[in-house]
Amino acid sequence: MAAKVKKQSLGRQKIEIKKIENKSSLEVTFTKRRHGLFNKACEIGVLTGAEAAVIAFSPGKKAFAFGYPSVDTVIERYLSENTKEGGLVINTSTSTSHHRAVQESRREYVEALAKKEEETKRVEMLKEGGEVGFGSDRFWWDRSIEGMGLEELEQYVASMEELKKNVGIRVGELEKASNSPSRFLDLDSGVHAIENFSTN
Repeated sequence: MAAKVKKQSLGRQKIEIKKIENKSSLEVTFTKRRHGLFNKACEIGVLTGAEAAVIAFSPGKKAFAFGYPSVDTVIERYLSENTKEGGLVINTSTSTSHHRAVQESRREYVEALAKKEEETKRVEMLKEGGEVGFGSDRFWWDRSIEGMGLEELEQYVASMEELKKNVGIRVGELEKASNSPSRFLDLDSGVHAIENFSTN
C-alpha cells in the first residue's frame, strides 16, 4: 500500500490591500467580500440584538443592501432618533416601535388627564348646585319630576327650599350693595314675579 502524500497548501495568507486592477478578479472579490460583510452584519444582529445596516455599491454602480432587522428600519431610526454631536452619533432611543409606543402612551395620558380635570370641574359644579349632566344649558331644577319616587321628591323639595333661601340671601346682598332701583324676587309669597321697587 502506498503511503498517502499530504498535499501542502499555502494556507491562509495575508494579502496586500490595494485596488485590484483585473476587472474579473475585482468583481469576484467584491461578491465574496460583500457576502462576508453581510454575514458579519447578520451575526452581530442575531448574537447581540444590535440593529445593523450595510449598503455597498459595486464597481458597476449597482447597490446592494443588508439590514438587521431590515435596512428601512435601521435607516429610519438613524434619521429620526439619533443626533449628531461633535461627529459622534449618540443613540437616544432603543427602537422605533418602542418610541412610538411611548409616544402613544404619553398621548393617552395627556387625554386622560384632561378628562379627569374636566370631570373634577363638573363634580365641583354639582356640589355647588350647578349643572347636572342633562345637557349644557340644563340644571338640576330643570329635571322632570315625573319619574321621581317619594324619597327623591322630598329631596327635590328640600333642595328647592335651600335654593330659594340662597337666592333670597343673594338678593339681599345685592340690594344692600346697590342704591339704585332694583328688581327682586318675592320669595315669601310663592309667586315668582319680579317687581320694580326703589329703596328710600
